[in-house]
Amino acid sequence: MDSAFDFLEKKLCPEGKAAAKRKFKVYPSAYANGWAVQYCRGKFRKKGKKK
Repeated sequence: MDSAFDFLEKKLCPEGKAAAKRKFKVYPSAYANGWAVQYCRGKFRKKGKKK
């Protein structure tokens, strides 16, 4: 079971993982991981300065 979590952690970008932890109360969940994957793929606009 631990190897499954290690596999997921390697696939997610650090920004997506941090954003999911801020957005969801319970992070290691299917909803939070799915949202983090979409965040890493660029579906959501990342916060930052406008160019």
